[in-house]
Amino acid sequence: MTAEVLSGDLLKQSRADNKQRLAAAYRTHELVTNAMPNHIWVEPTNACNAHCPLCPTGAGESSRPKAMLELDRFKAVVDQVYPYAESMNLWNIGEPFLNRGIFDMIRYAQDHDISTRVSTNGFVFYDPRNIERIIQSGLTNLVVSMDGTTADVFNQYRVGVDFDK
Repeated sequence: MTAEVLSGDLLKQSRADNKQRLAAAYRTHELVTNAMPNHIWVEPTNACNAHCPLCPTGAGESSRPKAMLELDRFKAVVDQVYPYAESMNLWNIGEPFLNRGIFDMIRYAQDHDISTRVSTNGFVFYDPRNIERIIQSGLTNLVVSMDGTTADVFNQYRVGVDFDK
C-alpha cells in the first residue's frame, strides 16, 4: 500500500505537529512518545566493493550476512514514516550504489518530499550513465568519501576503489 502524498500545507502542518511532539518528548525526557522520527537512516545494502581497513565491512569484521534492501520493503518504510520524516540517509556500512534499486528508492522518497542523502566511495561514477541517473533520481545531497587527496593516501584507506576514476 502506497502512502497518499499530501498537499504542501497539509504536509507542512503534519511535520510541524510531529516536531512539536518530538521537542516535548525531548524536554521531558520521555522514553515513549507518539511522535514519529523526522530523520531516518536506511541501509540499502551492507555489502561493499571496497576493502577499507577502517570499516567493519571492508575489514571483514561484520558478522551480518550480506544483503540488499528490496524496493518494496523500502517503500513500506517510507509509507510508515511519511508524512513525518523530512530527510533520510541512505547508507551505513555498505556501498549504497551496489543496490540496483537505489535510484528508485531515492525517487520514491523524493516523490514523498523526503530529502535524501547518500554517501559513496565513488565507484558509482565508473559508469558515466550513473551521473544522469543520480540527477534524474532527485537526490538532495551526495557525499563522496575520498579519505585522501593523493592516490598514495587514498589507496591506503579506500582499498579496491580507483582514485583516478
